[in-house]
Amino acid sequence: MTILSVAQDAAQKIGVPSPSALITSNDPDAKLIKTLIGTICKELGRRHDWQELTREATFTTVATESQGTLLDIASDLDRIIPNTAWDRTQNRPLGGPLTSKEWQQLKSSNTAGPYNDMRIVGKELKLIPVPTVGNTVAFEYITSNIGEDIGATELSSFATDTDVPLLDEYLIMLYVVWQYKRTKGIDYRDDFQIAEIEFANRTAATMPRRTLNLGRSPRLTSGINAPDGSWSV
Repeated sequence: MTILSVAQDAAQKIGVPSPSALITSNDPDAKLIKTLIGTICKELGRRHDWQELTREATFTTVATESQGTLLDIASDLDRIIPNTAWDRTQNRPLGGPLTSKEWQQLKSSNTAGPYNDMRIVGKELKLIPVPTVGNTVAFEYITSNIGEDIGATELSSFATDTDVPLLDEYLIMLYVVWQYKRTKGIDYRDDFQIAEIEFANRTAATMPRRTLNLGRSPRLTSGINAPDGSWSV
């Protein structure tokens, strides 16, 4: 579904004329809906670690504390997903991110641990101790992009009516409805509640759910099975 389709569905639900064009329209309602679609996509992206927005970045370590800025590593990076930074060359995780206190404590120490710890400050990624040159480090992050064009090139903002949001179009439409009404001074409480319920549903459904086992470990899930008991030891 394109942003124009989202706008048309939202307009019908609100009860205003459905726009035939969005980006180039001078109609006040269409211009407001266009603005809302862009801002809502950014707002929703920052509220949850969506699988639709999850990307992977890699970089090669250099023999300095600073490994460069985050935007040098991934130009569309909004935030790193916690606990995903990994040194693939040495097959071990990066520690951190460190607090200011922890960083200064390690900087003042005369010893260096076996693992590299990470700190992000001033949009710069730093490692302590200084890493070995040439290691491959990877992490997952949430992109700041909000859509893609018909050629599947990701976009930080919408430029044509045929651009497609990265997030669920129905959810975006529901948020456009209540935020439009709020902007116009119309009662939006029911619409807000509907949108928030759908947000909860989408965040729960966007990834396959893991099994929460409160009993014994499931049997016959691998090629090796050992019977319960002490085995007479």
